[in-house]
Amino acid sequence: MRKPLYISFLILFLCFLFLVSGSAVVYSANAFSVTAVNSGVNYLAGMQNIDGGFSSDKGRSSSKLTTAWVTMALKAAGEDVNSGRWVKNGHSPVDYLNLGTASLNATTDIARTLLALQAGEEGNTYNVTNLVERIKSFQQPNGHFAQYDKGEQEMINAHMWSILALVSSDCEIPQKAKALEWLRNCQNVDGGFGWAKGLESDPDDTGIAITTLVLLGEKSASSKTMQKALAYLNSKKDDDGGYTWTGQKSNTAADSWVIQGLIAAGEDSTDTFKHLLSFQNDDGSFNWTRELKSQPVLMTSYAIIALSKKPFPVNIDFALIKANSLKISLTVGNKEAIMNGQKKSLDVPPVIINNRTLVPLRFVGECLGASFRWLPESSSIDITYQGKTFNLLVGQPTEELDTPAIIEEGRTLVPLRYISEKMGATVNWIDKERRIDIER
Repeated sequence: MRKPLYISFLILFLCFLFLVSGSAVVYSANAFSVTAVNSGVNYLAGMQNIDGGFSSDKGRSSSKLTTAWVTMALKAAGEDVNSGRWVKNGHSPVDYLNLGTASLNATTDIARTLLALQAGEEGNTYNVTNLVERIKSFQQPNGHFAQYDKGEQEMINAHMWSILALVSSDCEIPQKAKALEWLRNCQNVDGGFGWAKGLESDPDDTGIAITTLVLLGEKSASSKTMQKALAYLNSKKDDDGGYTWTGQKSNTAADSWVIQGLIAAGEDSTDTFKHLLSFQNDDGSFNWTRELKSQPVLMTSYAIIALSKKPFPVNIDFALIKANSLKISLTVGNKEAIMNGQKKSLDVPPVIINNRTLVPLRFVGECLGASFRWLPESSSIDITYQGKTFNLLVGQPTEELDTPAIIEEGRTLVPLRYISEKMGATVNWIDKERRIDIER
């Protein structure tokens, strides 16, 4: 028997409504996140002290710990912490971080400071100390990053934050396989991680552990360690999207670090986003729990990073790192390059000669993983890339290149075509901006 026509129309309408409402939920969550981030940033602007730093609450002296987290939050939200808005009495948040001569002692303090300096585009140096080299010096023969002479033998957080800090500096992790294995061995039976070996698992540190594992090359589809960690988080998740565990209520810090881990692993975090938004106050700040407004500047910083969908480190394009891909952007006549979201300085800029664009060979080649050997007797360069060696003649056209490689200020520049053909990179020219994008 045929269904009445109006019933068919009703079924089609309900299906359409279901599809539209599902999309609306996602759009609404994203829109609320943007609004919440903007409101949180405005709250932080009102909390900055005249020395450029931030305290945990209004009316208190600035602290480097809080200022470091705020600097990362502002970077995640797309703010320039060195701009006029964030400069008070001539001091930016990064200026405040560099004030004084106090030394950093704990590994976590050193790692957090390096993360903040990178977020503020300030480099690796704190009070003439290269923090990258200092963190590297802490690594033990078993791969663990920690200062054993300061009692950090069991500290998992020292290890994780050290790795995040080194990645923020575009630094290859020394003894990477050992560093990964050490972290794997710290996983508790329930699948979670605590901040030190032998301690109860908690969602906060498990979220950071997942982010760290991804940066060390683990993938949730194939890694048992990742799968167990994600299962632990799921076991601690409440119906409202928050996370609770022994003696602890759901809170902004847990939500924020879990969200970052889920994003890093490519997992859905929509309901936790909504739960995190429930902690925000009318002034843009975030409570620690719904009932307790504790350290609002710190909590707001955590929330902004998560709602901006930026796992640590916030200064990198995490998607490119995760995918083990590379994107380099160069501009003709400009000595600044962008690699995976990070600014890099060039000795010589790209140039245009005979309608051909030439780029710095060593910079681009080393980013892609090539090595070089100059042969003065033939004015040529042996280039080794992915196990193959080929020779580039400098200063003369060849069958391969109608425009020759040249030397400018002691640096070799080659036509873009050479990078594309010899190193298998995808090269795009953006004419309006005179920009070159090189991707692998």
